[in-house]
Amino acid sequence: MRKRFAPAALLAGLWLACGPASNGAEEPVPPPPRDAESDAGVTPDVPAPPPDAPPAEVGPLPGPPGADPPGFEPYEPLPESLSLTRVLWKLEGVLVAENLREGVDTALRDIATCLETATAGGRLPMHLIIEASGRVVEVGAPLVDEGLRDAITCAQLALRALRFPESTGDTTVHLILER
Repeated sequence: MRKRFAPAALLAGLWLACGPASNGAEEPVPPPPRDAESDAGVTPDVPAPPPDAPPAEVGPLPGPPGADPPGFEPYEPLPESLSLTRVLWKLEGVLVAENLREGVDTALRDIATCLETATAGGRLPMHLIIEASGRVVEVGAPLVDEGLRDAITCAQLALRALRFPESTGDTTVHLILER
C-alpha cells in the first residue's frame, strides 16, 4: 500500500513546488465583443468620465523643477487680455499647429476665465485629447492645490464643448499654463 501512495505523493510535492506546467503563463483572454451603437462618441482606450468626476491626473512635469519640459514650445502670440503670463504647448497626433490655433485660443480664454478665482502664480499642466471627429473627449489636469478643484472642473466643462477640425486620427494637446 505504501508503494502506491509514494509516486502520487512525489508528484503532488513536485507540482506544489514547481507549479502548473504552464510556467505561470496565462493564456490571453480576448475582450468581449463591442456593440457599435454603445461606442458612439467614446474612444476605446479613453472612456469619457462622468461630468462630476474629479480631474484626471497627468503626473508631474517632466524635467528638472522650474525648467521647460522637453518637447514643449512657447505658445505665441497669446490671445489678448489673458490672465496667463506664459503658455507652453506640445502636440501629439495628426493635427498640425495651424489647424489648432483658433481652438487653442478659445481654450486658453476659457481656462483663464475659470482660473480667475484661483490664487495667482504657479504652473498648471493640462492636456486635451481630441478625437478624429474634432470633439474633445478628455481634459486632464493634476489637482496640485485644493483651491484649483473648482477652476479645473470649470475648465473641463468648457473645453469639452469645443470643436476642432476633423482629422484622420486622434491628437493630444499638452499645455503648461503659467499664471
